[in-house]
Order: sequence, then C-alpha cells, then structure tokens
Amino acid sequence: MSLNDMTSKKPRIAIIITRSDIGGAQNHVRSILAGFSSECDLLLVSGSEGLLTEYARQLRVQVEVCPSIDSYNVVGATFRLLAVLRRFDPGLVHTHSALASMSGRIAAKVLGIKTLYTVHGWHFAGLDVGVRRRLQVAMEKIMRPLTDFWITVSEFDLRLGLSAGILEGGRSKCIPNGIPDEQIERTERPFGQLRVVFVGRASYQKNIYGALQVLENAGEDVRMTIYTSGAGAAELFDLVSISKAKERCEIVLDEPRAGSLLGDYDVMLVTSRYEGMPLSVIEGLRAGLCIFSTDVCGMSELVGAKNGRLYPMTDFVGMAKSLNQVALDDVGLKSMQRESRRLYAEKFSEKLMVQAISHVYHTMI
Repeated sequence: MSLNDMTSKKPRIAIIITRSDIGGAQNHVRSILAGFSSECDLLLVSGSEGLLTEYARQLRVQVEVCPSIDSYNVVGATFRLLAVLRRFDPGLVHTHSALASMSGRIAAKVLGIKTLYTVHGWHFAGLDVGVRRRLQVAMEKIMRPLTDFWITVSEFDLRLGLSAGILEGGRSKCIPNGIPDEQIERTERPFGQLRVVFVGRASYQKNIYGALQVLENAGEDVRMTIYTSGAGAAELFDLVSISKAKERCEIVLDEPRAGSLLGDYDVMLVTSRYEGMPLSVIEGLRAGLCIFSTDVCGMSELVGAKNGRLYPMTDFVGMAKSLNQVALDDVGLKSMQRESRRLYAEKFSEKLMVQAISHVYHTMI
C-alpha cells in the first residue's frame, strides 16, 4: 500500500538538510526524493544550492534554500524555517544532519508538526570522553522531547544513542543506508599490481593523511586514487607532493560519478576516525571491492573477514602489509570481492531502505 492510499490527497513531507554538496547524507536524501516524489508532496529545504537541489528540481520537488541553516545561528535558522513550514504546511518534517536538524525540529514543534530525525552518525562518537562529548550528548538530550522518531543508519549508532540516553527504544529504529543497484563494469588488473581507491571528503573524520601513510608503507606495485571534496581538498596536492609515495597517488576533486568508476579498482581503503554507515563504502560493496578499514563505529556491519579486513585506528603499517599480501593472492582477492557484492544485494539496496522508510512514514502521517 502506498502512502497516498491512506488519504484523499498526497501526504506533505518537508525534508531538511544542512547542505546540498557531495556526501553520504545527501545521497541518502536523493534516494528518498526518488522513492517518494510521485506519491508525496515533498519540499526540500537546504542551506545551499548543489547537486541535491538540482536533482530535486528535476523531479519537480519544491526547493527552498535557507543559508541560515548552514550556520550556528540556530535562532535565525529557526525563524526562517518557521516561515517556510507555515507556507508548505507539511504533515511531517524529516531532518538530516545535526545543524539543520536542530532548528528544523524546533520549528516543527512550535507549529505542532511531527518530526523524524535520521542520524547519519553521532558527532560525539569521534570524541574522547570530555567536555565537548558531554556537551554534544547533552544537546541531543535537550532535543529529545522535540523528536517523535529517530532513524539511525547503523546498529552501532542505535546502540550508542540508546546507551547515551538520547534515543528511546519504542521511538527509534535502524534502517541501513541503501543505494540503487548499478552494474559496475570491472577491469582486470595485471597480477601483482593493486589498484586502491579512497573516497571521502577532506576532513578530520575521514583522515586522508592516514591513507597516505598506508600507501607510503605499501609496496611499489600498490597505487591509490583519492576522490575527495571539501574546503581542505586543494591542500592535499601539497601534502602528496612531499610524500615519498607521490608517484603512486592520484587526487581527483569533486567527482560526482566516483561511485560509478569503482570498477577500475581492486580494494577500497577506509582510514576514518569515526563513521556512521558511509555510502561510499556501500558503493564499494556494490562494485565488488575488497574493503580494508579502520575498526570504528559501524564499520563491522559492512566489513568482515570474508570481504576485507578491519584494523585498529592507527595500524597503517598493518594495512599496508595486507595490501602487499592481497596483491599476490588473486584467488583470495576475488573471493572477497564476490562476498562484498553479495552483501550489498542482501542488505544495502536502495529498494530495501526506501521500503523501510515508507513503513515509518506510514506510522507517522
């Protein structure tokens, strides 16, 4: 049963996200727009123009750009959203990303509109116990009465939110990220050579410097391409220029098609300090890549012994040794690649994610 079977008119849902640039949360929202634009009246509210707002307009989804929600001016953002939501009059406000979610939930509650918050990883998960972590947990607890339901994209984040006293069991659920199926054409590698790919914005979280350290400790037949974006991305060229692995490293900036190009690689490298359920890694599973990752947060839900390896956060030498070994183990590498593809089809398709979100919408509208 579709959502508009329940009412004489289409349900109205406002979707709020901080930015429209390249990123996991943005791709997640893109899937929601694709899955519900025909049966719901949707409004996308973003703090910036970008690929997401462009895609929304292609689907004839209403778009409001509110720069104030991409800032720490919560009061100003809330007043702006109050005006936007009054005009649109939705039955549900679905928020994504921490900044926009705070002002979005406040505005919705002032207007008596139900709120749904999708957590794309807790920011405090990457912090040591201290003042900043306690402050972020406290802020989420303050927002708890303003939230009708939470979705987390990993079981790790669900457990963490429950144990921190942020989430309530009856009002929260894990719905893993999903992406549309796409047959990625794979290119064969010369035996002994290994093509490694890193996908992630230039940020403290993604730790691209760690990936460079792995490459520096790997053999001469291991090459890496870094697909990245963000304010600090341009500085990477200087960093690579002084690396002893500079001849084996390529940087590609702001490539929106990175997920479709993964068939040219053998292994995906993840050196993040914390993660939720990164869509870039799910794209790696879909493309049939072996995944080598730091063992942080929800990564164990994506990577196991059958399709890759997990490592302590700073074990860059260990990761490099494994790259050297798998370069010479064609049978083992292909086995892990097949397992990644199987795992994607079983757990992380866009269809499964949209169906699960639809069930939540049914219960709230």
